[in-house]
Amino acid sequence: MNDDTRAKPAPLLREQDSEQDVSQLLKEIDAANAVADGMDAKLDQLLGSLDQMLATLEKAQETRVENGRKEGQPVAETAQKS
Repeated sequence: MNDDTRAKPAPLLREQDSEQDVSQLLKEIDAANAVADGMDAKLDQLLGSLDQMLATLEKAQETRVENGRKEGQPVAETAQKS
């Protein structure tokens, strides 16, 4: 293989171009982080709402079971009516 056919190394980026690229990447990372933080907050809010809904449903179920016991109905029948 002679010297003319060998792959030549890519030219090195100038220092200024490299700094601009790094600066641009950091800006993009910051923007992506802000989006992720926003999504995290929305997911936390959604999970909180779901927790509240489940707690309300559990309390309602317990109330129905207790009311069924007071009325003399078996617990299984009370749970099936819901």
